Amino acid sequence: RAEKTEATEKICLEIQAERNRDKTRVLESDQWKQGECHDRHQTEQDRFTITSLALMGKDILEVACGNGDLSVFLVQKGFHVTGIDISEVGISQAISYAKQEKVANMTNFLVMDGTQLNFDDNTFDSVIFPEVFEHVINSRRYISEAIRVLKPGGRIFISVPDTLEISWPGHIRLFTKETLSVELDQYTDNIIWYEMNFKKWLLCAFTPNAKKGNDVVENLPLVNILMSTYNRANVIKQAIDSIIHQTYNKLKLLILNDGGEDISEIVRSFHDDRISYHEFEHNGKAATLNHGLQLVDDGYIAYMDDDDLVFPNHIESLVRAAILYQKDFVFSDTYLTSIDKDSGKVLHQTIENTADVDVTSLKFFNQINHKQILHTKSLADRVGLYDERLQILIDYDYIKRLALLTTPFHIKLITGNHFLYYDNHTISTISGLWDRDQKAVGESLLVIFSKHPQDMYDLYIGFQQQTQLLHAKDAELYKFTPHYTVQ
Repeated sequence: RAEKTEATEKICLEIQAERNRDKTRVLESDQWKQGECHDRHQTEQDRFTITSLALMGKDILEVACGNGDLSVFLVQKGFHVTGIDISEVGISQAISYAKQEKVANMTNFLVMDGTQLNFDDNTFDSVIFPEVFEHVINSRRYISEAIRVLKPGGRIFISVPDTLEISWPGHIRLFTKETLSVELDQYTDNIIWYEMNFKKWLLCAFTPNAKKGNDVVENLPLVNILMSTYNRANVIKQAIDSIIHQTYNKLKLLILNDGGEDISEIVRSFHDDRISYHEFEHNGKAATLNHGLQLVDDGYIAYMDDDDLVFPNHIESLVRAAILYQKDFVFSDTYLTSIDKDSGKVLHQTIENTADVDVTSLKFFNQINHKQILHTKSLADRVGLYDERLQILIDYDYIKRLALLTTPFHIKLITGNHFLYYDNHTISTISGLWDRDQKAVGESLLVIFSKHPQDMYDLYIGFQQQTQLLHAKDAELYKFTPHYTVQ
């Protein structure tokens, strides 16, 4: 709104000159001139995976594609990718790499400036900016061009180094989640954050307000979310709220009341026809979940605890992973947050599990949070129902049986929060049975291990070996310890 004068004109020209120097500066530190290398660290491979889960549609533009690593990775997952870069060396390497990987027909690599895209309006389903904005003075011209070539309903994905976690000579700006939010708030009301289980990059996506619509067509499957509940009227609203605000809309939430207090009014208050409410006699969580499984006809199955929450991209990330990577069983990570029940104060927070998991690592204890999993209905039909004999470890037993049929696919993304409520230093939820009722724990473990006799044998052998080792150490220590005879 400022009046344009000679002084403002001079400032604008100076800013423009500085922006023009961006290209020169970036090319001076062009990493692709140092040689062609497609070996990526595991964390970078994980970032590629997360990027693939955030994209809408199939027609993708990658701005600053470099030597084509990410573009080729995405093409191998079924996307059609156009990659542009100001580095002629990088584009040459990208073309060569696509030919080497036999995906040249699915890629289009061009030398081009991201602030002047030679594409028609509404061309791409998604636009990616992988580590671009830390190199340039201002992102406005890049994002404006991306919005122009983006289809209505499409998505822009951005990744930048998280503050000082990654250093590079060409970086001239640092970002935190807050500063990146400020930069993007002018384009959207809803930034979707992708929080990986290690601190290295800031990853986010958004549909620009100027491009709201539905030109991007995706035929995605139905997800049935089972939420068993028992006398949790005080916390269930936040759990339901986190489901209905998912970025993935093709879902049904089945709230399964295990004979607890009536919460039908709470359910109706959401005015969402994707939610259905079912009441049963009180027979425990396993029986209630079995009722839910029998209500599902097709699609995918996910779960929700009545006292937890999931982040907006939770279901979408799981579904896209299952489809892109052709997996029947996928899971993501979650925070584990301890809360004082009376005050609501957070006592402690950590990431619950971060490891890849297979049936061997599930031999003796669970490493996957139940609400973080998604699997096909066909896999559920094969594995059968939940074991209603169990009072505790219901989830562990079912997850272990799923993993026996197929290795779970791990998405290294935090998409939820698992709360432990402490009352007088004791966990008040079902997890607290570990301390409150060890007899029930023992009975449940006996039931689970009876299904896996080899695991029981391995546990016994492991215990014997550990005992022998301790005895050997005690004997060795005894030889070098002074002994006295008391008379």
